[in-house]
Amino acid sequence: MRSREEQIADLTNLFGEEGTFSFVDDRDAATKHILEAERRAEQRARAECDKEISSLRKGLSKCADLTGGFASPDCSIPFLTISVPEELRLYINRLKEKVTQDSERLDWIERHRATQAVYLDGSGWHIVPDGESCGVGGETFRAAVDAAMKAEREAQG
Repeated sequence: MRSREEQIADLTNLFGEEGTFSFVDDRDAATKHILEAERRAEQRARAECDKEISSLRKGLSKCADLTGGFASPDCSIPFLTISVPEELRLYINRLKEKVTQDSERLDWIERHRATQAVYLDGSGWHIVPDGESCGVGGETFRAAVDAAMKAEREAQG
């Protein structure tokens, strides 16, 4: 991922091209653009976290009911985890990891939606960057996105 300064410099150059936004301070406009994107990302992450915590509370409360424990959705997470079997807690942690991985994939897709071609054929899913003749692929869409993310990380060093 590029730093804030790299993104601002890139947008400043883009805004400064002939016939675009010459009436505003390009660096100021680029900075505002990046800060707005960061605020939206923080709000989205906060909302996702709140939703996951609420879902976890409800799930743990239901588990406590099923296992003979007592809990209400308003109980603290530490209290709820005492009455839930370890195996179930590990399963919940694995699900949370999968949600995190899918969130990373969705963020990558959102960042590259205008610069990558995606198609499906008999051999699976393929993601090809604009201007290139070949890309990466996988049997599933998740596998193709993972391969594209890995290729991007390797290219960045």
